[in-house]
Amino acid sequence: MGKGRLDQQGMLLFSGPKIPRTGGIIVARAESAEQLVEFFSQDPYQKKGAATYQFTEFNPVLKQDFLADWVTKEPD
Repeated sequence: MGKGRLDQQGMLLFSGPKIPRTGGIIVARAESAEQLVEFFSQDPYQKKGAATYQFTEFNPVLKQDFLADWVTKEPD
C-alpha cells in the first residue's frame, strides 16, 4: 500500500470522534483487512502507544444508492 492518508487513496468513507470523546470511528475500504492493519501500524500515535485500533470487517449489504460505486470500486 502506498503512503499518504486514507482519503488521498480513495479508501476513506468517513471518520470522526465518538461522543463523548472516548475514541473515534473510521469507515474505510481496502483490498484486505491486513492492508488496513499495516496502514495503521505506521500511525505515529500507535507507534508511541498513545492509540490502539480495533478492526471489524463487514459486508455492506444494505446501503444508500449513492454509495454503490464507492462500495464496489477497487481502492485507488
